[in-house]
Amino acid sequence: MGRDVTRGRETNMGPQFFQTRMGQRYYEVTAPKIATELARLADNVAALNETLTRVLDAPGCHGDSPAKLCVKCGAVLVNPQLQGEERCAQCGDAP
Repeated sequence: MGRDVTRGRETNMGPQFFQTRMGQRYYEVTAPKIATELARLADNVAALNETLTRVLDAPGCHGDSPAKLCVKCGAVLVNPQLQGEERCAQCGDAP
């Protein structure tokens, strides 16, 4: 039973959250899914950071010809003139 904090005595407030069907589902299913998705999100952010670091450190990103985005898929095209790229490496479309 719950405890009435103001008077220090037992009250009839019903089961605790973890004792309910919803609470059991939360702790057995929902919380682990949240942890899994947070780990996946962290991995994706790390990969994005690595990609952006590589792109920003590439030739042409800070000079006269900045990097461009592919219109079709959004991939970064790092100064196609310097690297001889005629097509997007990700989708194959012409920039």
